[in-house]
Amino acid sequence: MPKQEVKNNANQVTITLDGDTADIFAGSNGQIGSVILRNVEGKDIIFVGGLPKLLSNPAPQPPTAFPANGLILLKESMGKIRIQLDAASGDVLIGGNGTDGDLILKDKDGNEKMRLSGTGLEKIHNGSILLTDEAGEQRVYVNSSGRLALGGNGADGAILILPDSSPAGQAAKPTIKLSGDKGQIWLYNQNGKDSIVLDPLFANLRLGGRDKGGDIALYPSGFGFNPNDLPAKPFVQLDGNNGVIVLRKKVADQNGFWGIEDSIVLNGIEGDIFLGNADCAEEFDISELDQIEPGTVMVLDQDGKLEQSRDAYDKKVAGVISGAGDYKPGIVLDKKPSQNNRMPVALVGKVYCKADKEYSTYVVKRATLRSQYKVTQQQEAHAWPRERSRIDDTV
Repeated sequence: MPKQEVKNNANQVTITLDGDTADIFAGSNGQIGSVILRNVEGKDIIFVGGLPKLLSNPAPQPPTAFPANGLILLKESMGKIRIQLDAASGDVLIGGNGTDGDLILKDKDGNEKMRLSGTGLEKIHNGSILLTDEAGEQRVYVNSSGRLALGGNGADGAILILPDSSPAGQAAKPTIKLSGDKGQIWLYNQNGKDSIVLDPLFANLRLGGRDKGGDIALYPSGFGFNPNDLPAKPFVQLDGNNGVIVLRKKVADQNGFWGIEDSIVLNGIEGDIFLGNADCAEEFDISELDQIEPGTVMVLDQDGKLEQSRDAYDKKVAGVISGAGDYKPGIVLDKKPSQNNRMPVALVGKVYCKADKEYSTYVVKRATLRSQYKVTQQQEAHAWPRERSRIDDTV
């Protein structure tokens, strides 16, 4: 069939019907083409064109410089637009003009499988998405209030997150699974084994197992923005493979460069507890209001509190205030809030003690709690080397 052409008053072709290609061409030669379908009453029902100015009853008002982009309008019997496909903005508009729009997808048997509703189930104009199963039961519900409902109506909901290596359309093991059955969260490793499980039923968090050992590593603030910034070891580490809990501290060397070292280690395999500090101390109430320096020799007063020793060969010596120099208490017993001034007194271990060298030919640098203390009247709260003849009289 040859082409049939329709020309305008200027003898220019504006419409072409091509029988060989089964095409209809509307427009060109300075004209924008449109296809308008009307009902029996002569009202525009379907409009396909580049400019909506030809619509009537009523016609939308185009912008001053309306581009010649594709536009499809579907109207109801009263001439109100219900569906609009706009190539300029890439939008599909459904509803409006007094009607809520829905997009419904059905299977080959006519059963509704998916619905995008402009009405929503809970509130007018609250957009929602509904997905149903073979029996028409709602399985997935999403609305604009931020609610996502999976499952229900006799089925458990779940969220599966698959790796990028999963073949499209094929079953694959997820890397993350959120189960609506028991409220569990599963994280899987590269071998498909569940390495982290959060189980609210038994209030458990399981790390490791299967083919991997579980660890917890805690780093200080200021790290983690760049993996290269992380120190070699975390400040808190729970090693499930070796049954070890390690707490570390930050230390600085003489040049001002800092690092970390083990402070407390609980070794479940060896049954050992390692404490980086030097002694076991116990807190006591101090009778004096002024702060007592670490290393001070203390005695018991009449009220059972401690005060600085002032008498030589005092039998009421209780011990030395812990914490002087590099020897800090590793364990502090009876530590509690109190209105009184409380300080730790070394019980077992190493502790620096104030000593008076005037009464000896050598300097006492460090005293242990197995030694007896002698306090001179010239140097209150200081110890000095004991005299063998007075050992039995000294605490």
